[in-house]
Amino acid sequence: MTADSASPPPYAQHASATPKSSRGTAEPQTKVDQHSELPAGVPSSNFQRVVQSYGIKGTFIIDPELKVPEELLGPRSQRRENLYLESTKRGVDVGIWTTRTPAELGVSEVEVVKAVVKVKVTSWPVFDNRIDLHVGPGTSCDLVISARSDVYLAVPSDLVGPVTMNVTGNNVYYSASVRARLVTFSEEHGRRRCFLIDIREQNYTERKDWKGSSIEIALEDDSEPRVLLFALGEEPPEIDWTRIG
Repeated sequence: MTADSASPPPYAQHASATPKSSRGTAEPQTKVDQHSELPAGVPSSNFQRVVQSYGIKGTFIIDPELKVPEELLGPRSQRRENLYLESTKRGVDVGIWTTRTPAELGVSEVEVVKAVVKVKVTSWPVFDNRIDLHVGPGTSCDLVISARSDVYLAVPSDLVGPVTMNVTGNNVYYSASVRARLVTFSEEHGRRRCFLIDIREQNYTERKDWKGSSIEIALEDDSEPRVLLFALGEEPPEIDWTRIG
């Protein structure tokens, strides 16, 4: 999308991403309660695809049940994600919300509708990435992130589900609240297989049958980027600079 486009973007867009300073922390977004109302002035979308060179900033509200004519959609690859974000030369700084229309939510309160979200960043490691994930009532989210630079990921404090991370250098940081709920079942050479909350209470068997949320993060670069995982409304965890280098 060019700056002189006649049509406004389908999301709330802000200034372009800026590089970090000496591998410092990303600027936190405005604190928002995980169960607060949806942001005003941003329409719901579905099967939304945004590919930009110079960073992506904004708020995306995804309704997995929203029907969109095929002619309005972008190119299909192997699968069509409910939201696909790709930045090639700078980082992303986004808030992602999953929601259902009140009518649909009232009809099928027991059924959970899943949104599949993929974020891909191939920029140089000088740009941080910030993703705030809000999972609305009656929905779940499969979030897949691939990047070459630091990822600051804020999730709902009551999020439940499997978490898989493949991080070069094994640079992973958790806030105290996440650490208290996250069980790591396997950790080998930077690849971690974890689960948020007691797995016995969820009757979890395998991911393909799981109706709840999941997170998958892959960070691979010689600069050994970091994952910082924390709850919405919290500050990112402190980085242990003695582990650098």
